[in-house]
Amino acid sequence: MKSPGGEGHLPPSPCVGRAVQENGAFAPSPRARNSGRNLFEGRIVRVRAQSLRFKVTAGTVGILTVAMSVVFALEYHWFYREIVQRLGLSATPLSDVIEGRLKHAVQTRNLSEVDAILRT
Repeated sequence: MKSPGGEGHLPPSPCVGRAVQENGAFAPSPRARNSGRNLFEGRIVRVRAQSLRFKVTAGTVGILTVAMSVVFALEYHWFYREIVQRLGLSATPLSDVIEGRLKHAVQTRNLSEVDAILRT
């Protein structure tokens, strides 16, 4: 069979020079055998860390993390102050109600009501 270029031989096969295993499959190329070693040496990580896409992504994630942390901290402190303030405002009327009920129970000498108020 002639190649499209007109010479009398076939184009080189991508499998030329590769060893054939016993089951007929091709053995991995030397480049493929070393790819696992490069991964463990950190070479792949270094290449990724030098790419612009990785740097932009890491920068964006970092900035968003810091911004969200600051917003969360500010909202937490604001909410905490608000809850303490509202609790202080609601505690005074509640204690007045309990005190009034207790005075009434003592004045009427209703010991079961006094006992119920003190248990709660």
